[in-house]
Amino acid sequence: GAFADGWFERGRVLVQGGVAAGLVAAIKSDRPEGAERALALWSPLPAGLVAGDLLRLEAGCDKRAETCREKFGNFLNFRGFP
Repeated sequence: GAFADGWFERGRVLVQGGVAAGLVAAIKSDRPEGAERALALWSPLPAGLVAGDLLRLEAGCDKRAETCREKFGNFLNFRGFP
């Protein structure tokens, strides 16, 4: 509940523990499922995850000026054409 729906879409998941440690995957979608979040990846990880594996989720960016300003508070470094 700390993050808005879709907060991690277009982001990355980095596996930091377990058999899949060191693997990285792109996040396709992110939606709430009750008290948890459901992530869909663009391609599956070559090694499976198990309960207790440590993951790091990085927020995704849709390359829009509004997202840079509102989500990341970083409009001064926006390099696109608003």
